[in-house]
Amino acid sequence: MEAELNRRVRLVVGSQTLRQIAKIGGVSVETARRYMNGTTPSSEFLGRVCEKLGLNAEWLLLGEGPMLLEGVHAEALKHATNEQLIGEIARKFDSMNERVARLEVAVFAGARTGGEAAATGSR
Repeated sequence: MEAELNRRVRLVVGSQTLRQIAKIGGVSVETARRYMNGTTPSSEFLGRVCEKLGLNAEWLLLGEGPMLLEGVHAEALKHATNEQLIGEIARKFDSMNERVARLEVAVFAGARTGGEAAATGSR
């Protein structure tokens, strides 16, 4: 089982250098080297690798499910009820509304600041 975990870790980091792997996993280069040579990685390292590379932790740890998180979401949506789908659409809509509101505030503030600067510069 541990050998399979190490194999999957090596697979996802590909041809990256030990320095790059260490940076992704938040560990020293020496620790990254040990992990690439078969030492069982720490849970913190594995969590960071999943987060930085968008991996499904279940796949990395157990070899089950889709490798990428986006695959997990897509698979879940295939089996979702109408209510779950509507809820997901509503969450996305709310998120977009929040982004638009923040953008409007930023644009308005920038336009106001830009207008004041132009007026001050013309004096």
